[in-house]
Amino acid sequence: MPCSVPRPCPPTPPSPQEHGLDFERLLDASAYKERFRQDMIRWGEEKRRADPGFFCRAAVQGALQPVWVVSDTRRLSDVEWFRDAYGDVVQTVRVVATEETRKRRNWGWTTLNLSAAWTREWPLTG
Repeated sequence: MPCSVPRPCPPTPPSPQEHGLDFERLLDASAYKERFRQDMIRWGEEKRRADPGFFCRAAVQGALQPVWVVSDTRRLSDVEWFRDAYGDVVQTVRVVATEETRKRRNWGWTTLNLSAAWTREWPLTG
């Protein structure tokens, strides 16, 4: 079954070029991106305050596949938007990993608290 993997958290404003920024460099892990990180966060938070579904709608716009795996959901409001928009067909999955697995894969810890959002947990090993 074909699926789409939309992400409700775009990393940059829609037109970084309008602000004299190099879009490709904003996508990497460079010092260039870090110089503008706070501005990008502020922009994203302003968009979310004005319209909580802004990034979610942008993520699924044009997705025609019957199954979507929405990755990188960072806020409970994103999960709530999908549930409000699509009802009971929304299934949530939290992939969990041991500290050892995270270190081996160079994953960092997060301060996000989405525990109440998940209906299933899948342990990740190896």
